Amino acid sequence: MDRRETLWESSQSVQDDSRPIFDETVPSYDRSDDSDNATPAPLARIKVRFAAEADREALRSPARWQHEQTLFSDIPFCDAKFDRLFDRWHAGQRYQCGIVAEFDGDIVGCLYATAGEYYLGRDAILTTVHAIAVDGRNTHPAIRAKVFLQLVRGVKEWSKTRGSRRVLLHATTGRGHKALDRLMHASNAQMVGGAYAI
Repeated sequence: MDRRETLWESSQSVQDDSRPIFDETVPSYDRSDDSDNATPAPLARIKVRFAAEADREALRSPARWQHEQTLFSDIPFCDAKFDRLFDRWHAGQRYQCGIVAEFDGDIVGCLYATAGEYYLGRDAILTTVHAIAVDGRNTHPAIRAKVFLQLVRGVKEWSKTRGSRRVLLHATTGRGHKALDRLMHASNAQMVGGAYAI
């Protein structure tokens, strides 16, 4: 049996990892103009889909960049750990999910999540988003926000196929709290706690 069939065994019958979860057409922007006053260009597409093996190297770069933007940037990025994590997405495990977002044909974001029981409870599945990265190097802030929201939408859709009651996203980057809070409100998220570094 194809490992992807095992991984995506659900009512959606996802057979192809590159199958879009959904597409959205949005205004494009001049990638060299990072200001909030940039003029929209012709429409382009944000495509959200499950990660495929062919995405490995394209995802390594935004994952590394995102890591460098966090409180943990003093910890060296580990390619071997990235590869092990990526391998788990394709190991036939039903409760692990890798999602990518493409903008104008380029991969600009990714999300990694797992679904499982609450550690002190049973018979209730929760989804935990372990990592969400949107590449800010060549993507206009308005597009980055859209990509983030579409990745969140994608994990919510996947979570439904796993019978998950809630999606938990832990913000531990140590930076950009206000912007993240605005995005999470746009996703109808509810704040349930905080993260502290001691």
